[in-house]
Amino acid sequence: MKSIRNMTQMELGAYVQSHLAQKGIEVVLSGGSVVAFYSRDRYVSKDLDFVNIRFVKRSKIRDVMLEIHFIETDRYFRHSESPYLIEFPPEPLTVG
Repeated sequence: MKSIRNMTQMELGAYVQSHLAQKGIEVVLSGGSVVAFYSRDRYVSKDLDFVNIRFVKRSKIRDVMLEIHFIETDRYFRHSESPYLIEFPPEPLTVG
């Protein structure tokens, strides 16, 4: 496995999503990072927004994020080896 320091934004997203999924937390990537992916980085986003689609308590998400060394600061989770922030905007998942 690549170190977090060397992960692209999408690799980091897959890494975080897979760890959450292993604990039964379903999330969907949304926001600017999705636009960056589909525009082939013509749009730049410095965070990854995951919508918690099963309304799992934030404390459970926090526990999993701590397991993979992300620290919560305000509304974001930060990792010392990554320039990207992780955010969990309020559910439900919507378009618009």
